Amino acid sequence: MDSRQNFQNKRVWAEWSCFKYDTFADKSQLTGALERRKWQNNTMTDKATIAESKVNAPVSVLWWILVTGLIGFFGAAMLTYEHIRQLLNPNESLSCDVNSLISCGTVMKQDQAHIFGFPNSWVGIVGFSLVIAFAVAQLFFRRSYSKKVWVGFVAGLGLAATFVTFLFSQSMFVIHVLCPYCMVVWAGVIPLFIHILLWSRSFGIFDLKPAAIDRAKAIFEWSWVIAVGFELAVFAAVYLSFIDAFRAI
Repeated sequence: MDSRQNFQNKRVWAEWSCFKYDTFADKSQLTGALERRKWQNNTMTDKATIAESKVNAPVSVLWWILVTGLIGFFGAAMLTYEHIRQLLNPNESLSCDVNSLISCGTVMKQDQAHIFGFPNSWVGIVGFSLVIAFAVAQLFFRRSYSKKVWVGFVAGLGLAATFVTFLFSQSMFVIHVLCPYCMVVWAGVIPLFIHILLWSRSFGIFDLKPAAIDRAKAIFEWSWVIAVGFELAVFAAVYLSFIDAFRAI
């Protein structure tokens, strides 16, 4: 096959590859374009391979997921239990009804407690069950998941953190009543999200530049301090918002 025919074949292949081959004046331009397309395809293949590669998370990270997941599940389960008690005995005081400022029963009667048309605690039951199963499968059954799964997991935690933050703001600034078991759920979700987000950034779950990964590793070493600091800030906000009411009791 002569060079002319070979060049013509490349032009046809370029057309098939979505190139506008008539824009190439000579062989060198076409060859350069084909090489760039080949590099792009290889890069996309490498990224897809990396995304599908399995991640072996450290045991400490998995235990963090399990423990915080259990904390959140406990809060959601108790809220569900108390909600059932309230439905069966509307006039009965619940175990989490401390006073007019700290009362699950009061919060449960509000529209914010049924965002989706059913108790929010049901969402917590399902969500925390998935979190616990995710950790148990890796800790005790040697399962490992791809980076895509981990990205989805972190995204789900982000949605959960956003949701509980919204409910927290409603409880503090709209309803003006605190729900003890809701606070247990918050205490599980927020540290879980902060720790796993920082770890995933430092471990290369996301497609970050080396410099960004190095910074993430440095920050991750202080993740527990950040999580505890966030919790203390929440309790400080609660105290300052209700300080007058607490003094009046």
